Amino acid sequence: MKRKLSAIVFTDIVGYTALSAQDEKKAVELIDTQRTILKPIVSKHGGEWIKEIGDGLLLTFDTITSAIDCAINIQNETKTIADLNLKIAVHVGEIIEREGDVFGDDVNITSRMESHSPVGGVVISGKVFDHIIKYPEYEAHKIGTHQLKGVRQEVSLYIITSHDLFNPGATESEVEKPPTSSIAVLPFADLSPGKDKDYFCEGVSEELINQLSQVKGLQLVSRTSSFKFKNGNVDIMEIGRLLHVKLVVEGSIQFANDDIRISARLTSVETGYQLWTKRYDRKLDNIFTVQDEIAKSIALTLKLEILGDQETSANRHSTNLDAFQEYLKGRYFWNQRNKGLLQEGIVHFENAISEDDKYSLAYSGLADSYSVQGWYNYIEPRLAYEQAKTYALKSIENGPTIAEGYVSLAYINHHYDWNWDLADKNFNEAIHLNPGYSVGHHWYAIFLASRSDFGKAVRCISTAKQLDPLSMVIKTAEGWINHMNADNTQAVLNLEKAIEDDPGFPWSYYVLAQAYEEMGMNIEALKNYKHACKLSKRAPFYLAGLGHIYGLTDDVDNASKILTEMKALKKKTFISSIDMALAGMGINPKNETLDLIVDGIEERVSSLPYISVDPRFANYIKDEILNNIETGKS
Repeated sequence: MKRKLSAIVFTDIVGYTALSAQDEKKAVELIDTQRTILKPIVSKHGGEWIKEIGDGLLLTFDTITSAIDCAINIQNETKTIADLNLKIAVHVGEIIEREGDVFGDDVNITSRMESHSPVGGVVISGKVFDHIIKYPEYEAHKIGTHQLKGVRQEVSLYIITSHDLFNPGATESEVEKPPTSSIAVLPFADLSPGKDKDYFCEGVSEELINQLSQVKGLQLVSRTSSFKFKNGNVDIMEIGRLLHVKLVVEGSIQFANDDIRISARLTSVETGYQLWTKRYDRKLDNIFTVQDEIAKSIALTLKLEILGDQETSANRHSTNLDAFQEYLKGRYFWNQRNKGLLQEGIVHFENAISEDDKYSLAYSGLADSYSVQGWYNYIEPRLAYEQAKTYALKSIENGPTIAEGYVSLAYINHHYDWNWDLADKNFNEAIHLNPGYSVGHHWYAIFLASRSDFGKAVRCISTAKQLDPLSMVIKTAEGWINHMNADNTQAVLNLEKAIEDDPGFPWSYYVLAQAYEEMGMNIEALKNYKHACKLSKRAPFYLAGLGHIYGLTDDVDNASKILTEMKALKKKTFISSIDMALAGMGINPKNETLDLIVDGIEERVSSLPYISVDPRFANYIKDEILNNIETGKS
C-alpha cells in the first residue's frame, strides 16, 4: 500500500437510476457516451481514471488546479449532451493506493460532497477553496458548513460560479427533485380501543400500496421504507425528504363491532397542505371496496390514468374476510424475519388457506416463509425449498397475473433448483407484472451478480433502492454486489452508509468484513466479523466468517476454538457443510475443505450459486464442482 496527497474528483449522472429503469439500452449507451467524452478530457488535464462506480467516476490528480480545470471542462463539454447531467465534487487529501484502487477518509468525504453539487456544477471543499482563492480566474460561493454522513468533522462547501457554471443558489435542479407523482403510503393508525388491530391496519396500508402500484405514472415507495415511520413523530416534510417523495398518504382506522371507519388524507410534503381527505364508513366485509375507492380518489386527485386491466384487491385477495385477516397476520409475523415468528406466521397462512383454498397470496406467503428458513438454515435447505416450491407453484396456479408468486418461485429456482434460465424467466415475468415491486428487483439483482452480470445487477439494485430507500437488506445487498464485482472501495462506502443508518443489522458488518478482507485490511475485517457474530448471537453463518479470518491470519488457536464450537452446534442443529468448510479453511487440509464443498452440493446449500464470485473460495474452485452446480447435479 502507498499513501500520497492527491486531489480527488467524484462525478455522478443525475437521474440515471430512473433512466435505467425506463430504458436500459439507453442507459447503457449513456455510460458509453460518458466514457468516450470524458476520458480524453481527464487525460488532457493529467488525471488518473481510477474506476467507474455504476454511473459515477472516481478520478485523482496531482494538483488541485488540474482537478478543478478538468471538472469545469467536463461540465462545459457535457452541457448539450442529452441525459448527461452531472454533479461533480472536488476535495484534496491523503489517499491510500493499492492495486490500482484508492481508498481512505478523504475519498469518503469527496463521495459524500457530491450530493451537494448543483446539476451541471462543481462543489469544492474548504481545503480546495483555500488553495484556489489566490487565483483570480476562479470564483466560488460558500453554500454552508455541513455535517456529512460518516464524517466526524464538519466540512465547509463552496460551488464554482465562474467559467459559465450554474448560479450558486441552484444547489438543486428540477432533475433532482422528486417526481411530481412520487408518493409514500404510511401505515394507518390503529384507533381500536384495545390497540390490537395493528396487523389489520398494516395490511390495509400494504394493500393500498399494491393498488397504487397499478396506477400509470405513479412512483410508489415500498412498504419496507414507508413503514419505518410507524408510530413515529416525524414531520411530514422530513418524511418527504428521507423518502424522496412529494406526496404522502396517511390515515387511521376505527372499529366498532362489524363497522369500520377509515379516514385517509393526501398531503403535500412541500407545503404541508392536505390536497385531499375523505372518510369511509363501511361494514367490515366491504374493506376491499374501500381500498379501491381510496386508490381511485388519489389517482383522480393527481389527474393520472388508472390502467384498465389493473388487479384490484378483490381479485388479489380472498373475498372471505376471515381468510384476509389471517393472511394479514401471517405477513405481519413474516416481516419480522425471526425464527419463532416465522413459524407463527406459517400458522396464520395455513389458517387463511383453510378458509379459502384458492387464496394465491397466502400460498406465496407460505413459500416465502419456508424459503427464508432455507436461506438462514433454520431447517435443512432441501426440506425447506421443496416445501416452498409446492406453495409457490400453487400461488401461481391460483393467481397467474400476480407478481408475488413468480418472485417466490424465481428465488427457489435460483437458490435451490440452480436453474438459471428458469429463474431469469420468472424474475422478468414478475417485474413485468409489477415493476414497482422492490423485492423483485432486489432478488433479481443478486441473481444477476451470482451469474457475473454485474452491470445489470448494479442497475437492478439501484432500482430496488429507489423503490425502497430505507431497506437495510437492499442497502447491504448493494454493498455485497460491489464486493462480488471486486469493487471493494465502493462496497466499503455503501456499507458504512448502511451501518450508519442502522447499526444493528449483522449482515452489513459481515459483508463489510469480506470487503476489508479482500483489500488486505485484516484488522478491520476481524473487527467486523466479530461484531456480526455478537449481533447474531453467534449464529453459525457468522461464526464461519469469524473462523475463516482467524485461519487467514494464522491465529490457529482461535480458529480451532471456532471450529470446535461449530462442531458442537452441529450435533444439535443443521449447519451447512459450506459453513464448516469456510470456518476450517485456515487449519484443515485442502482436500478436507474440498470434500465439505462437495457435501454442500448434496445438501443444496443456498450460498453455492455465489461460490464462483466469492473470493474466499477462489483457491478451492474446481471444474468438477462448478460443473455440478451449473448442471444442478448432486
